[in-house]
Formats: sequence, structure tokens, C-alpha cells
Amino acid sequence: MYSRVLLCVSMFLLGFASAGAALAQGHTARAALKDVQAAATKWQKDAVLTNVTTQTVDADGAAKEWSYLFYSPKTKQAYAVSVQSGKIADQHPVGPHLTDPVGEFVDSDAAMKSAKGNGLKANMPTPMALMMMGQRTAKPGTYWTIGTGYTPGEVSVLIDAKSGKFFRKQEMK
Repeated sequence: MYSRVLLCVSMFLLGFASAGAALAQGHTARAALKDVQAAATKWQKDAVLTNVTTQTVDADGAAKEWSYLFYSPKTKQAYAVSVQSGKIADQHPVGPHLTDPVGEFVDSDAAMKSAKGNGLKANMPTPMALMMMGQRTAKPGTYWTIGTGYTPGEVSVLIDAKSGKFFRKQEMK
């Protein structure tokens, strides 16, 4: 009898621990995108995604928290939607903002894989951001920026967000 109770308690604790581990895991940037876009469209029908960011992406390109920024060309206003553990946690209008839409993009896990394959050696977790860059250059585009490159030897990597291919690496000297 005692062994059955012990077995049941062990199974319960194992199931509880597994559920807790699943909740603690992060999500990719696209995981909540449908819900986030619906919230932004409810705010303004013409809302377009201009930025996705996290301060704590892990080595697999997942994070517990993501922030999404939208812009309404009609009203010239912006709206932020934050996600925690895959669910919308906060949403509100914001001040200064980006205006260029990011369009279609590869998910954060694919971008991270490409960055690691091209020299990213950042301490994890690390910042990751998606946005349009180079508007005043001959080659504007949407890029994932991964890493900080703030301390000597640290690398930040730019990944073309449309293709997922390596674009540029910067190492802090």
C-alpha cells in the first residue's frame, strides 16, 4: 500500500514538474504573432508591424517575453503589445516610434541558428530585435540583430529577416 501511495505521489510530482518546465520555456517571436496582430488591428485597422524585440533570447531563439511595435499610417500613431509566456500581457499607445513595416520574416529560432553559425558568441540570454534598417542606403532591408557587441570580444550579428541568411557581423575590439 505504501509503495502505491509513493508511486502516485511521485507520478503527480513528476507531472507537476513537467508542466512547470513547459511553462518556464520561452516561445519564438512568431508564436504569438496572430494574437498580437489581432490586438493591434483592434486598435487601428491599418496597423502594421514595425519592430519585434526581446532582451532575453536564449540559444534556441526563444524568449519568455517579446515586445511588438505597430504603426498606423492613417493616424501616425504607434501601439506596443507585450507578450509573456506566449500570452498578451500588456498593450498601449506609445510615443516616438518606428514607421517602416517589417513585412514577412523568418522566425527567431531560424535567425538565431544562422547567427550562431556565423560567429555569434554572446552570453545567453541576449538581446534580439527585428526592424527595417538602412533606409538611407542603397540596400535597405529588414534584419534581425542578435547580440550586443558592447564588451571586447563580443559579437553582434545581422541576419536578413526575409531569407534568414547571414548579412553582417560586428565584433567589439
